[in-house]
Order: sequence, then structure tokens, then C-alpha cells
Amino acid sequence: MIKMKIKVFLITFCLLLAGICAQGAESDERYIVKFNDSVQLFTSGEDGKTKDYCSATKDELLEYIDAGIVEDYGIDYVVELNAKEWNLSNIKAEFPEKLGCTGKNVKVAVIDTGLAGLASNALPGYNYLEGNTDTADNLMHGTLVSALIASPYGVAYDVQFVPLKCFDEGVKTYTSDILDAVEDAVDVFDCDVINMSFTFTGEADSLAIQMFEEKVKYAAGRGAILVASVGNDENDTLNYPAAFEDVIGVGSVNENNQWSSFSNYNESVFVVAPGENIPIVGYIVSGTSFSAPHVSGLAAAIKCMDKAIDGEQFATILKNTAVRNDENEYDTYYGYGLIDCEAAVKKAIKNEKVFISPIKSADGEICSAIYNNTAENMTVCCICVYYDAYGNLEDCKTVDIKIDSGNVYTFSNTDNQGEASYFVWNNFEKLTPLAKARSK
Repeated sequence: MIKMKIKVFLITFCLLLAGICAQGAESDERYIVKFNDSVQLFTSGEDGKTKDYCSATKDELLEYIDAGIVEDYGIDYVVELNAKEWNLSNIKAEFPEKLGCTGKNVKVAVIDTGLAGLASNALPGYNYLEGNTDTADNLMHGTLVSALIASPYGVAYDVQFVPLKCFDEGVKTYTSDILDAVEDAVDVFDCDVINMSFTFTGEADSLAIQMFEEKVKYAAGRGAILVASVGNDENDTLNYPAAFEDVIGVGSVNENNQWSSFSNYNESVFVVAPGENIPIVGYIVSGTSFSAPHVSGLAAAIKCMDKAIDGEQFATILKNTAVRNDENEYDTYYGYGLIDCEAAVKKAIKNEKVFISPIKSADGEICSAIYNNTAENMTVCCICVYYDAYGNLEDCKTVDIKIDSGNVYTFSNTDNQGEASYFVWNNFEKLTPLAKARSK
């Protein structure tokens, strides 16, 4: 922020200004004030630039007018960045976070141009173009894709990114690099979700396509959920890897949840997600490249609920919860419909009466969200057992709480540095609790 000083030619005005600055503004409305020749503003920087205006509250403006130093004034209008995060609200992305399903302990491989920033979420990856670990992003594509997976721009803010750099200047690579990245994503980096915001065409019986499909099947067999963009060709051309059976192909819709005219339309489209004029870290981006990470973020949220959920199970969840635009069961423009994060997470909970989120530990706080998944209000007893850093029992707390239908209660302890176990009972005559979770 530029610090500003007032240079005046009357000592009495300096004293007057000091008194004005100590007063509080009566409203949020501000005014642009243009001074006359009796006063100038100058920055504290080395350039010595001067200004003949400032922003003032109503009270300050009146004081300036009384002092006779105002040449003109007008409303200092509020300017808003045209970056409404409609993409998150349209897919109900706030619901997984509400339940504590933030992608904790979930690794997402982003096969793309690398990663810049998001350092707190980034794990070491690999550069397949140069054969080293330098995954710096020179094009920002991979960085923007990664940001749309994680909150506040995406669905799951606790995910850990593994940047697998296969693209750089020229935005092209060889299939062999992609094959290595897909295999390493599960074998070397132990990733739970693989995002592939790229496309290519090829003969279905070509060796490259056959080997790519083998690697995809292998990763899916290891439990990874694979997500890919369907392409921006504005036609029905099949692109890979979205066209593979074990990959969830994602098309694009706009803010009105209508199909984006650039999005490919064919049987590779499994679902759609926001992908047109998406606001993200100072950019406005469009393309199915940016639709896919919304689905990868949802996959990460559900993987943190249950690591055992694989790609086939996740696809079933999407198929049964996506929002259709019409009565059709499936079409090649929308697939099974627009993803619905709330409905998908509820489907993943199944018929459990109570869901306990993965226990989160950060900045000395251990906490978990307890969600009432029934249609009735419920009174339950929560028991939290804490252990010290050596595994010894340190404390045990119980609390009776009332959780209304569809509501969440957060059970936390801000002092513990070890482990914790949570249990929820509604009837102590039963040997097993309604739900339980352990931090490690």
C-alpha cells in the first residue's frame, strides 16, 4: 500500500488535518476530493510523484470544504472485480466443506504444465520433459487447473497436489510421457485421483492408444479415480483419454448451466461441470480443461470420506446424483448431467444415520464434523478420546448434543497435539456406535 503524506503551505492546516484524521467516519460512502492549489499530496516513494486528490469520508470532506482547500468532489465509486465464483455455487461445492470432507490425506496427480504457487498443498512431482523434479509452471495452465480442484476456488482445499509436468512451451508432448505419468501417479506417488485436462485424437487400434488404455486400466485397478476433459473442438470428435471406459469425461456448461458451444458432444461425455468464463486467481478462463478439475475436486472430497471408493463406484455416484436439464437419462451434450456435490456426498454416506468427517489436525487443533444424515432431529452422545504424542491416554470428553436433521456439529479440542478418536452413540445398549473416526 502506498503511504501518503500531505504537504501544505499553512501550518494551521496541518494541525486541522491531524484532528480530522482522528475522527470516525459516519458511513461507508466515500468521496474523491480534488484539492485547489493550496495543498498537494505526494507519495513516500523515491519517484516523488504528486497528486492533487484523495479519497475522503463525508466528515473529512466537510472539514476540507470548511478549510477552503477543495476545488471539486464527487462519489468515490466502489469497483468490483468481475469474478463472481458462480461455478462453486452452481455445483453446491460448499456442502463437502461443511461436512469436513476437504480432501484431507488425498493425493491428486495433475498431469499438466506443472505448478506455480499453492505451495502448502504441493508435494514433489516430476518433469517428464526434462527428466528431473523441476515442475515450475511456465504457462499457468496446470496451476489454474490445480486451483480449481482446491478451495477457495474449487471443492477440496486440503488435497495434496502432485504436479506431473508433461507439457511446456508449444503445449504439446508425446504419448509416452503421459504413459509414464499415469503409471507413476499410482506406483510412485500413490495418488488417489488423476486429473488430465488435455486431449488428443488417434486411431483406436494404434499402439499408442492401446498402451494408453492399458495404463489407464492399471491405474483404475489400483483404486485411482481418473478424470479428463472431453475437448473444445465444437464437434462430436472422440478425444482421449476421456473416451476410455475407465475415465470420467467432463464437458462444459456456462453460468446458466447450459451446454457450452465449444464443448465436444459424444459418448465420452459422462457429466458436465462449469467451464465457461470461470473466475480464478485473477483470470477468467474457459474450456473443458477447467470443467474436469471440478469433478476431480469432488472425487477428492469423496475419497477423503472413504479411500476404498474407486472410479467405478464414483462414476455410479455421479450417474445417480447429477442434475439433468431435461427428462433424458443420458445425452451426448450433458452426459448424465451437471455434478451436484451435495447429492454426491450424501450418496457416498449411504444409509448411515450419522457421518463423522475425517479428523483434522492443524495449528494444534483437532476437530471433526458430525453430520445428522436422517430426516429427524437427533440427540446423541459424543465421546472423544485423546492420546498424547506417545500414544498414552491423555483425556476423555463426553458431550450430549442435539443435531437437527441435515445439520452439523463440530467437536474440537484446541490443546491436544497427539491423536484422537471420536465415537457417537444414540443408544448405549448397543455395542457398536453410530459412527466413529480416528485421527491416525
